[in-house]
Amino acid sequence: TPVAPEVVEKMIPLLTDHFGHPSSMHSFGARAGDEVAEAREKVKNLLGATQTSEIVFTGGGSESDNLAIIGTLHAYPTKRHLITTSVEHPAVLGLCRDLEKRHGYEVTFLSVDGKGQLDLDELRAHLLTIIGAVKAEMGYHDEAVPLLDEAIALYRELELEDLMPLSRALFQRGIVGWYMSDLVEAQGWLEEAQALAEQVDSEESLLHQTYTLNVLGMVASLLNDFDTSIAWHEKSLAVRREYYEESHWEVAASQMNFAIVYSKL
Repeated sequence: TPVAPEVVEKMIPLLTDHFGHPSSMHSFGARAGDEVAEAREKVKNLLGATQTSEIVFTGGGSESDNLAIIGTLHAYPTKRHLITTSVEHPAVLGLCRDLEKRHGYEVTFLSVDGKGQLDLDELRAHLLTIIGAVKAEMGYHDEAVPLLDEAIALYRELELEDLMPLSRALFQRGIVGWYMSDLVEAQGWLEEAQALAEQVDSEESLLHQTYTLNVLGMVASLLNDFDTSIAWHEKSLAVRREYYEESHWEVAASQMNFAIVYSKL
């Protein structure tokens, strides 16, 4: 996009004559600082902001994307799930993948059609899964069941190439079944979630499998099926070692689950 002529006209003196650092203490930089302050005041008034401190100038769109996402996450540290699309700018996708891989955030990448439009049913399914999981965490299991069932039905209808959203919804449904003491039903949901996750070659899938396998092991032990329980925990330990590269605390978590199972024998 070409720069507007009036912007070029305004910037030429600042690029050629008044190019001091606007944050410096000397008078040469103060002239540039005054121009930045004036620009910030104009943008504040244009946007209807309350204070000029709300206006932050960056070096470009990529920096702005990163600042907006990271700033929001710092403002809401308990929020650990991001939803974006698969066609965002690399500045957004790259950051989201880094947050997922290195910082433990859950990121949902929504697909789009040939015109770049979101599938609203897919978005609804994701939101239902999230709300259902929150209801389950709060103890509202009866309310969580229909939400998760609807999400699972929507995912099945959508037939997404990415199997992880359906796998996560099935996992949450299994957790709710466990909470409600429907252990056989919970085992079925969890086994399907695990089977789908195994078809996905990604680090997200491996991380998801570590949770699912451990829960499968604990559910099997509650059903007094200790051989199956041990098998699930052994598989969980193998996946953890592959994914976490012998990270001690993750391996220790699986070994703790082994100890729980063996204590039941």
